[in-house]
Amino acid sequence: MQVKKILNPETGRYVTVGGAKYNELVSRGVLSQSSNAPTKMTKAYVAPTQTSYALPSQFKKYPIEKSDLPWGDKKPTSVGQRRKLLENCGESCFLIPSDLKFPICNAEMPCTYNCRGLKGAASRAGEWKYSKVLDKAKQLLTEYDCYVGKKSKK
Repeated sequence: MQVKKILNPETGRYVTVGGAKYNELVSRGVLSQSSNAPTKMTKAYVAPTQTSYALPSQFKKYPIEKSDLPWGDKKPTSVGQRRKLLENCGESCFLIPSDLKFPICNAEMPCTYNCRGLKGAASRAGEWKYSKVLDKAKQLLTEYDCYVGKKSKK
Protein backbone atom coordinates (compact mmCIF):
# COMPACT_ATOMS: atom_id res chain seq x y z
CA MET A 1 0.00 0.00 0.00
CA GLN A 2 1.41 3.39 -1.03
CA VAL A 3 1.09 6.60 0.98
CA LYS A 4 1.50 10.06 -0.58
CA LYS A 5 3.65 12.53 1.36
CA ILE A 6 4.16 16.24 0.74
CA LEU A 7 6.97 18.53 1.87
CA ASN A 8 6.13 20.73 4.87
CA PRO A 9 7.47 24.21 4.00
CA GLU A 10 7.88 25.13 7.68
CA THR A 11 10.04 22.21 8.78
CA GLY A 12 11.37 20.74 5.53
CA ARG A 13 10.01 17.30 6.48
CA TYR A 14 7.51 15.21 4.59
CA VAL A 15 3.99 14.86 6.05
CA THR A 16 1.33 12.33 5.07
CA VAL A 17 -1.45 13.70 2.89
CA GLY A 18 -4.65 13.47 4.94
CA GLY A 19 -2.75 13.17 8.22
CA ALA A 20 -3.19 15.44 11.25
CA LYS A 21 -0.21 17.68 10.49
CA TYR A 22 -1.16 17.99 6.81
CA ASN A 23 -4.74 18.94 7.73
CA GLU A 24 -3.45 21.53 10.22
CA LEU A 25 -1.19 23.10 7.55
CA VAL A 26 -4.08 23.25 5.07
CA SER A 27 -6.44 24.80 7.65
CA ARG A 28 -3.85 27.48 8.50
CA GLY A 29 -3.32 28.21 4.80
CA VAL A 30 0.35 27.19 4.75
CA LEU A 31 -0.44 24.46 2.21
CA SER A 32 -3.23 24.36 -0.33
CA GLN A 33 -5.00 21.28 -1.68
CA SER A 34 -3.37 21.92 -5.07
CA SER A 35 0.05 22.78 -3.69
CA ASN A 36 3.13 22.60 -5.90
CA ALA A 37 5.26 21.39 -2.98
CA PRO A 38 7.45 18.35 -3.68
CA THR A 39 5.73 15.01 -3.10
CA LYS A 40 6.82 11.41 -2.77
CA MET A 41 5.16 8.01 -2.45
CA THR A 42 6.20 5.69 0.37
CA LYS A 43 5.12 2.29 1.60
CA ALA A 44 2.78 2.31 4.58
CA TYR A 45 4.12 0.76 7.78
CA VAL A 46 2.62 -2.61 8.62
CA ALA A 47 3.36 -3.96 12.09
CA PRO A 48 4.84 -7.47 12.09
CA THR A 49 2.72 -10.26 13.50
CA GLN A 50 4.23 -12.13 16.40
CA THR A 51 1.91 -15.11 16.36
CA SER A 52 3.94 -17.23 13.97
CA TYR A 53 6.50 -18.51 16.46
CA ALA A 54 6.62 -21.75 18.40
CA LEU A 55 8.05 -22.33 21.86
CA PRO A 56 10.04 -25.49 22.56
CA SER A 57 7.72 -28.31 23.61
CA GLN A 58 10.02 -29.45 26.42
CA PHE A 59 12.94 -27.97 28.31
CA LYS A 60 15.82 -30.23 29.25
CA LYS A 61 17.09 -30.41 32.82
CA TYR A 62 20.29 -28.39 32.47
CA PRO A 63 22.16 -26.90 35.43
CA ILE A 64 21.14 -23.38 36.48
CA GLU A 65 23.61 -20.58 37.08
CA LYS A 66 22.54 -18.00 39.65
CA SER A 67 25.70 -15.87 39.80
CA ASP A 68 25.77 -12.09 40.14
CA LEU A 69 27.73 -11.61 36.92
CA PRO A 70 25.87 -9.58 34.29
CA TRP A 71 23.97 -11.45 31.58
CA GLY A 72 25.61 -9.24 28.95
CA ASP A 73 28.97 -10.89 29.69
CA LYS A 74 27.63 -14.42 29.32
CA LYS A 75 24.98 -14.33 26.61
CA PRO A 76 25.59 -15.52 23.05
CA THR A 77 26.00 -12.24 21.18
CA SER A 78 26.56 -13.31 17.58
CA VAL A 79 24.48 -15.44 15.24
CA GLY A 80 27.38 -17.89 15.04
CA GLN A 81 27.42 -18.35 18.82
CA ARG A 82 23.66 -18.85 18.83
CA ARG A 83 23.82 -21.46 16.04
CA LYS A 84 26.59 -23.30 17.89
CA LEU A 85 24.51 -23.23 21.07
CA LEU A 86 21.51 -24.62 19.17
CA GLU A 87 23.65 -27.43 17.67
CA ASN A 88 25.23 -28.41 21.00
CA CYS A 89 22.30 -28.02 23.40
CA GLY A 90 19.18 -28.08 21.29
CA GLU A 91 16.05 -25.94 21.34
CA SER A 92 15.93 -25.77 25.14
CA CYS A 93 18.39 -22.87 25.17
CA PHE A 94 16.02 -20.52 23.31
CA LEU A 95 12.47 -19.43 23.91
CA ILE A 96 11.98 -19.00 20.13
CA PRO A 97 14.46 -21.51 18.67
CA SER A 98 13.31 -21.22 15.04
CA ASP A 99 14.55 -17.61 14.93
CA LEU A 100 17.34 -18.01 17.53
CA LYS A 101 15.55 -15.42 19.70
CA PHE A 102 15.52 -15.09 23.48
CA PRO A 103 18.58 -17.18 24.45
CA ILE A 104 18.53 -18.34 28.07
CA CYS A 105 21.77 -20.41 28.17
CA ASN A 106 25.34 -19.20 28.67
CA ALA A 107 27.61 -18.99 25.63
CA GLU A 108 30.82 -19.90 27.48
CA MET A 109 29.38 -22.74 29.59
CA PRO A 110 26.97 -24.21 27.05
CA CYS A 111 23.92 -26.11 28.19
CA THR A 112 23.65 -24.10 31.41
CA TYR A 113 20.57 -21.97 32.03
CA ASN A 114 21.21 -18.47 33.36
CA CYS A 115 18.74 -16.84 35.77
CA ARG A 116 19.66 -13.39 34.54
CA GLY A 117 19.12 -14.58 30.96
CA LEU A 118 15.63 -15.72 31.90
CA LYS A 119 14.90 -12.38 33.55
CA GLY A 120 16.22 -10.55 30.49
CA ALA A 121 14.10 -12.69 28.18
CA ALA A 122 11.00 -12.00 30.28
CA SER A 123 11.70 -8.27 30.28
CA ARG A 124 12.30 -8.10 26.54
CA ALA A 125 9.30 -10.31 25.76
CA GLY A 126 7.06 -8.00 27.76
CA GLU A 127 8.53 -4.95 26.06
CA TRP A 128 7.95 -6.35 22.57
CA LYS A 129 4.54 -7.94 23.34
CA TYR A 130 5.56 -11.59 22.94
CA SER A 131 2.90 -12.78 25.38
CA LYS A 132 3.53 -16.54 25.00
CA VAL A 133 7.26 -16.03 25.54
CA LEU A 134 6.62 -13.82 28.57
CA ASP A 135 4.35 -16.43 30.15
CA LYS A 136 6.87 -19.22 29.51
CA ALA A 137 9.77 -17.14 30.88
CA LYS A 138 7.82 -16.37 34.06
CA GLN A 139 6.97 -20.05 34.43
CA LEU A 140 10.64 -21.04 34.05
CA LEU A 141 11.75 -18.33 36.49
CA THR A 142 9.43 -19.77 39.10
CA GLU A 143 10.29 -23.38 38.27
CA TYR A 144 14.06 -22.75 38.53
CA ASP A 145 13.66 -20.53 41.62
CA CYS A 146 15.31 -17.55 39.95
CA TYR A 147 13.29 -14.80 41.62
CA VAL A 148 15.60 -12.95 43.99
CA GLY A 149 14.63 -10.21 46.37
CA LYS A 150 12.36 -9.54 49.28
CA LYS A 151 9.53 -11.95 49.78
CA SER A 152 6.18 -10.43 50.59
CA LYS A 153 5.08 -10.70 54.21
CA LYS A 154 1.55 -11.91 54.78
